[in-house]
Amino acid sequence: MAGAPSGDIRGIRSISGRALRSMLGWVLGVLAVALWSVAATASLGVTREGLSGWVDETGCADCHADVVRQWRGSQHARALQPAAPDTVIGDFAGGAVPEDPEMRFERRGDRFRVVARDADGQARRLDVTHTFGVHPLQQYLVGGPRGRLQALTVAWDTVRNRWFSLYPDLPPAPGDARHWAGPGANWNTMCAACHSSGVRKRYDATADRYDTLVATLGVGCQGCHGPAKRHLDIVRSGRGNVTAKNNGFDATLARTGPGQLDACAQCHAFRTALLAQHDHGKRFLDQYLPVLLTESNYFADGSQQGEVFVWGSWLQSRMHQQGLVCGDCHEPHAGALRAGGDALCVSCHSPTGPDSARVRAGIDFSGLVRKDYASVAHHRHSGKVPSCVDCHAGHREYMVVDARLDHAFRIPRPDVALRTGSPDPCTACHRDRDAAWAAAAITGWTGAAPTRAPHYGEAFAAARRPAAGAVEGLLAVARDAAQPAIVRATALQALATFPGARAARTLKEGARDADPLVRLGALYGAAALPQEAAAAFAGSLLADPVRAVRVAAAGALLGSSVRSDPQLDSRLQRALGEYEAAQRENADRPEGLVNLARVALHRGNHGEAEGLLRLAVARHPHFVPARRALAELLASSAGEAVAERLLREGLERFPNEPALYEALGQSLVRQRRYSDAEAVLEVAAAHGEGSPSATLLHAMLVAERADIARAVALLRQATRRHGERRELLVALAALQRRAGAPEEAHVTLQGLAAVNPDDPALSPR
Repeated sequence: MAGAPSGDIRGIRSISGRALRSMLGWVLGVLAVALWSVAATASLGVTREGLSGWVDETGCADCHADVVRQWRGSQHARALQPAAPDTVIGDFAGGAVPEDPEMRFERRGDRFRVVARDADGQARRLDVTHTFGVHPLQQYLVGGPRGRLQALTVAWDTVRNRWFSLYPDLPPAPGDARHWAGPGANWNTMCAACHSSGVRKRYDATADRYDTLVATLGVGCQGCHGPAKRHLDIVRSGRGNVTAKNNGFDATLARTGPGQLDACAQCHAFRTALLAQHDHGKRFLDQYLPVLLTESNYFADGSQQGEVFVWGSWLQSRMHQQGLVCGDCHEPHAGALRAGGDALCVSCHSPTGPDSARVRAGIDFSGLVRKDYASVAHHRHSGKVPSCVDCHAGHREYMVVDARLDHAFRIPRPDVALRTGSPDPCTACHRDRDAAWAAAAITGWTGAAPTRAPHYGEAFAAARRPAAGAVEGLLAVARDAAQPAIVRATALQALATFPGARAARTLKEGARDADPLVRLGALYGAAALPQEAAAAFAGSLLADPVRAVRVAAAGALLGSSVRSDPQLDSRLQRALGEYEAAQRENADRPEGLVNLARVALHRGNHGEAEGLLRLAVARHPHFVPARRALAELLASSAGEAVAERLLREGLERFPNEPALYEALGQSLVRQRRYSDAEAVLEVAAAHGEGSPSATLLHAMLVAERADIARAVALLRQATRRHGERRELLVALAALQRRAGAPEEAHVTLQGLAAVNPDDPALSPR
């Protein structure tokens, strides 16, 4: 970013005006903090109080000495530790961090401190309370107001031995949600559940205060196995061998069955907690609501994009489908691989098949081709040979230095990468080449293009655009029982924007599927149905045996008109109670507050809803959906002028949010201030990646002002930018008919038919 406008005399200096002001502010801040020190204002309670059946884990080594020894060196054991000379790895000798010069680290004896600007921009000297992780980076926690612990956004690279910023391009400024003092770096809600055991977040939404308790720092024995009292009682009873179910533990961690994956998924999945505390006796989907393979989280082919951890990738893998679990490759206590490098892979993928140590009940090896996978005939590389994971589990870096493998373990498909824009493992190494070259190279190995079944990524890419073949592809994937459940669920979810008779039938089939993930995807996809049918669809899943499905069904019914039925009402109230409890547990997040407001509106309590939305806007001003929801509520209760003022205040603080421009444009339309609305919507449509809905409303305004030719041009431009979206094509065809061009309208609707031949808009009227 430029330090000063072109032509300003400050622009010719070696130090820009902005940088000079920053340096002067830093000097003054250091002089201020030199006079005082701020101790941490938050403390973390380590106690088993209120945890039924939890015991002191120091006695575990009496019987399990070797296991405890392995665990002590693991990342689990060191996930969270008190800051002390033997736990802090970073260099606290002083000096600024090059990427974030407004943060400095100091040491005074056994105390470790950081000087940084707080949420109000004031320089503070804070004690580091805890270390957070050990490899490949270590973060540091400091105390914040009202029981908060905050993770600093500068971390120590434990491989290269250097400080680095998690936001190297532009460190977040005070007030930014990603700033170290902001909600995005809050340990209590973002990190605690997976870096400690026996976590009780204990957030008081009224006081905006945490009183978080943990049973152990780091992930201890009971974090995975569950409460150990019953196990100890059995062992101490003198009955000899433990014979009770699960050795007296709640969790089933055997490699056969789903228990082990459920235990790992509580942390190694991108999910929302539905309960206040993890229950080791319940299945994963009875406690958490996971994301499916959605855009921005996963590339179209299902490979990891956002920080989604492992679970969603692993569910796509052939190994998962054949019965393997985490512990088949990872030693669960040390956390290390059971063999190093390619040795782990070839212990199964070899000419002779799996080693005897790998063979166990529950794994289907029947489809495993026995051949020499380490040969040139397989990997086609001479000289420097890539490792198995280089080709089959491409990595992606998170938190700047943390390279994580994609656990879907795919066969390289540069042809799919070429058609979907997904990562291609070949060009990850051959960086001077592209996916087309890689696809041609594979064809050259055999002399003919490999015959391969269509990949679900092609259907997802077409649906995201959207483009021709989208619905046909989604229907085929959703109905294919051979596809992983998470893939079928994602296909059903994607049908939400593609109404039609076949989609409706497929969604209903999905709602009856044996796998709860598929039922969940069908529930999300039911948005494609007419409103009354969608409500009935959600109502049919209110009594689902799995909590995640029930909670999602209740959420889908908020604000909808459901026919009164005593039995349905009873199911809805029970499911709505679970939904509301989940939102109250997440009321420290803006999404939780907005969803609680939806519950209040559903019950007719507009005052409570307004209060919750005002709270969300005040505590999380960056969260645009809260401001939009409050503006809509105020428009109906206090008038459009009040809603407009709220939206303009938001744009003053966040001028780069197209959703706020769009909401303001809608408000102006309702006020019949069409010229003002048109100007605002034009900004919304052009800003950043643009908004197809803002373009649509802009075009309709232009058309109402009798400039149909310009409106048509706007919609054509939008389809080139955003794809063959239903709402754009239907509106474009209508305008073309108004303009006396039925042939052009017919061509436009042919584009819609190519995407979704079942669309009701194609039916003759």
